[in-house]
Amino acid sequence: MAIIITNTVGEAYNRFFKNRTLLAIGFIGALISLALSLVINYLFAPFVDIQGSPSAIMMLLSSPMFWAELVAAVVVFGLIEIFVSGVFISAVVEGDNARIGSAARNAASRYVSLVGTCIASAAVSLLSMIPATAVFILLVSVGSSASVPVVLIMALIAVVLVIIPIYVSMRLYLSDVFCVVGGKSAIASVRESWSTMKGNLWQILGITLAIGLIEVLIGMPVTLFINKSLGQFVELLLSYPTVVAIVMVYMQLTGAPRRKVGGRAKKV
Repeated sequence: MAIIITNTVGEAYNRFFKNRTLLAIGFIGALISLALSLVINYLFAPFVDIQGSPSAIMMLLSSPMFWAELVAAVVVFGLIEIFVSGVFISAVVEGDNARIGSAARNAASRYVSLVGTCIASAAVSLLSMIPATAVFILLVSVGSSASVPVVLIMALIAVVLVIIPIYVSMRLYLSDVFCVVGGKSAIASVRESWSTMKGNLWQILGITLAIGLIEVLIGMPVTLFINKSLGQFVELLLSYPTVVAIVMVYMQLTGAPRRKVGGRAKKV
């Protein structure tokens, strides 16, 4: 079934803003993401205060406390965000009858698998970045001694290789939905997403770019003229229709979804 970008984006926003449950979950999720951003900014604030002093920067980077706080913040907030994402996906599938309680119960039943799915997807994405990263490191290390044509060719190769992680991330877009809605294991969710997304990458890219553009067009004026944190919150909130669109794409490509409830498949 063909995916029409404009229709999918429009319907995603329509469903998001008309459904109070989705709005509430999105509001909570945006607050959690904003809190994580503020915590990370707080942890990295000393790097700005020391005004680029190499010795001071190295001292901070060698501090076990700094890394412990950073890892703890990312892990704790990350685990919370994964759960909120699962609740939101469940609520999207429930449609007009969505309730936070039932969506939360379904997300809780799939939580371990969902965390595994996120880890597996992240691992595959990180592996796909190795070629581009290696070329960039090589470019930096030999840039001063290499001739201009060689530098330009290496830079072009690095830019082309950046396409690989973008391609991989597009193929893995449905992993979380396969886990939460389809009841798949972590590895199976990644495999199913990779297989199902074949031939639909341009549509997914178009949907992502369209919603991202809307986020920026609305959030940037708020950031510039009202408040930076409020603008960031608005952009985070407006990113949730992307998840709605992804679930809609899943429905289109796989047919009527089945959500695992209490060990049995329940038709939605």
